Amino acid sequence: MSNLVVASTGKPLRLLAEIGKGGEGAVWSLSDATDRVTKIYLKPPSPAKVEKLRLMAAMPGGDLSKVAAWPLDLVLNGCREVTGFIMPRVAAHSDAHELYSPKSRAGSFPEADFRFLVHVASNVARAFRAVHRTGYIIGDVNHGHLLVGRDGRVVLIDCDSFQTPKPNGVLTCDVGVALFTPPELHGRSFKGLVRTPDHDAFGMAVLIFHLLCMGRHPYAGVWSGRGEMPIERAIAERRFAYGPHRKTMMMDRPPGTIDLAVLGPRISGLFDAAFAPTPGRPRPTPADWVSALDTLKAALKPCTASGAHFYPSHLAACPWCVIEGQTGARLFGQRIRGEAGQTINIAALWSQIERVAPPPPDPALPSAGLWKSPAGMDVPSPLLKQVRIAASVAAACIGLVACGSDGGVGPMGGMIGAGVAFAVWPRVSAARRQALAAAVNAAQATWNQLEGRWRDQATVAAFLSLKGQLSDSHTEYKGLPARRVKLLAELQAKREAHQKVQYLDRFRIDRAQITGVGPGRAATLASFGIETAADVERYKILNLRGFGPSLCDALVGWRRQHESRFRFNPAAPVDPRETRRVEEMIETRRKQLVDRLQAGPRELLTSQVNILAARTRLEPFLKSAWDDLQLALARQRAA
Repeated sequence: MSNLVVASTGKPLRLLAEIGKGGEGAVWSLSDATDRVTKIYLKPPSPAKVEKLRLMAAMPGGDLSKVAAWPLDLVLNGCREVTGFIMPRVAAHSDAHELYSPKSRAGSFPEADFRFLVHVASNVARAFRAVHRTGYIIGDVNHGHLLVGRDGRVVLIDCDSFQTPKPNGVLTCDVGVALFTPPELHGRSFKGLVRTPDHDAFGMAVLIFHLLCMGRHPYAGVWSGRGEMPIERAIAERRFAYGPHRKTMMMDRPPGTIDLAVLGPRISGLFDAAFAPTPGRPRPTPADWVSALDTLKAALKPCTASGAHFYPSHLAACPWCVIEGQTGARLFGQRIRGEAGQTINIAALWSQIERVAPPPPDPALPSAGLWKSPAGMDVPSPLLKQVRIAASVAAACIGLVACGSDGGVGPMGGMIGAGVAFAVWPRVSAARRQALAAAVNAAQATWNQLEGRWRDQATVAAFLSLKGQLSDSHTEYKGLPARRVKLLAELQAKREAHQKVQYLDRFRIDRAQITGVGPGRAATLASFGIETAADVERYKILNLRGFGPSLCDALVGWRRQHESRFRFNPAAPVDPRETRRVEEMIETRRKQLVDRLQAGPRELLTSQVNILAARTRLEPFLKSAWDDLQLALARQRAA
């Protein structure tokens, strides 16, 4: 270590302190440069690695130095052999997966909202675009090679594994992670495999999906076929669990996840193009994602119910509120700042509301008992119909009498009487009956529609309904202090349970050594909301395809090992974050209720005016519709 020199200058390299270590090497700070660090390999790098480093260090950094820990110079040992390289220092950055799920964000990015996630996703695409412009391919795409800063800046690390162009070919990236490997490369060896920007585009889309969809993997879903469907197999068979073709692929998205339509047709279309079951179609490029994500970010709007929620403006309601209501998880805004409550005289406000008088009582609707045939309309007289019926009956009686008489009329007279009765009996054709019935039905439908509009728009009931809603808001507002006390008391009573959950949340499944649970199964569990020991419940595990009793026992046993080490601290106060959540919830609801009550007098006055206007507007149409209905009924009866 003491004989290290900088290759380009021959000056000694003075290491200050080890700041990180991985399987391949250690990263050290430098005593004479605060903006750079050096990576020293634990074993001598291969000739191919050395050639790759020389090519990278010889290329001007340009935009790459802003988005990647790019090799800037080589480090030589006392034998003039390459033993490491110098790169830009990346300060105050966390692994990308710390931003994915609500639990991991709570610790590393407590102020992150959906705008921040979209911003980071856009920067991921920008980093890929910068790399591809130089002819390099990342190859080993995974979230372990991506760091994110508090400002959303993205930095790619482990650049010495990138596929590197050279004059007579490429130096390949001989490693990869199955969960980020495109379907066409599954089952193939990475050794000597030449990759393309389109292969990177798949892994990039997986990273973006993780960011926008709360840490879910696009191929971890509910499988309805036989046997097990691990993520690796689902990728190889192109079974995208969120796309429009998921039903035909016998897949569906896990519960508590968003429909991609929430993100809008452009973003959902890019995901479908990246993960769709159509081989050979080019995947969206980094430039495609940058444009779409920047557009999405510009179109986000705040939620009226939660200050931590921002969602696409094309939606009528906040999807994050729906998911939080379904799952009980807090998705965003883990760090809550208290706000001074606004002083509002609710008693005076309610007095204003009470002083708004309702409109006059409802006018009577037209009554069938008072109806008379409208003047000038031709209604067949019911009397004429009665005369014709009487004449028919009389003729029939005469015919019967004639048949039974001893005079000269006899049977012939009876037949004539019957004929007369048949001739004068009132008859209506089938077509006429149908036309009359249709007229009645049409008139009845018009009347029903207008009567419904009258009751909705012109009656006192509409005003009283609004007044009742305001009264409910007033009652709820007055009960907020008691509700706050109750919720805080519940937190106090549940301190031990909260402490246990906090303790168990420190142990992540993807970082544990659990028999049978590798990266693929850990990603599947995370996609169903099972990330830490606190999430492990037997019924949850057994409900997942591919997780039988033995895997369930291993996970539950792992949780119990950590659970056995938990000790309740009765002297510890309630977690301040939980207290702040209660305070924020009460304050948010208080503001909503105040806004509602402040708008009350204006809404009631508007309702009053609208009701009176609706009466003036609808009354003539209502009278006319009633007359038309009665006329149609009269004609039907008279026929």
